[in-house]
Amino acid sequence: LLKERQLPVTLELIGGFETPAYQQRTLALLRSLGLEDCVHWSGFTNDIPSAVRGLDAMLLPSLFGEGMPMVVLEALAAAVPVVATRVEGTPEVIRDGVEGLLAQPGSATSLAEKLCQLVQDRDAWSRMSAQALARHRNCYSDERMAHRTARIYHRLLSR
Repeated sequence: LLKERQLPVTLELIGGFETPAYQQRTLALLRSLGLEDCVHWSGFTNDIPSAVRGLDAMLLPSLFGEGMPMVVLEALAAAVPVVATRVEGTPEVIRDGVEGLLAQPGSATSLAEKLCQLVQDRDAWSRMSAQALARHRNCYSDERMAHRTARIYHRLLSR
């Protein structure tokens, strides 16, 4: 859909594949669809913050809930808007239209529409980028999480 609309989008795959067979099938599918020029696979990295900082958006196409996805928190910390599926855990972190956009799970069309929306509206992208960073600072920074954890321990030990 993005390619059809001639939007200048490149997908950066960060991380490893679960199995070599899955990697081969995925890369073969990209070739068969003529998408090799739109997808770059950088592989595994220990430096997630640097990898995420270079992105315009984070895509998380999960089919099932992931609790609190760390990659989403890493995107927020880097002021990167998130396009993710509306599965358990994600809507608690990403508010639709605020820090990113939420798509229907299992729907490539829904994900593509949300990405198109983000790519085509730079003002919305700028707002979501600023909101992503603010959300991280206010809710998920190391200091904030340590304070919340200490407060829980204090309440427990005060009983």
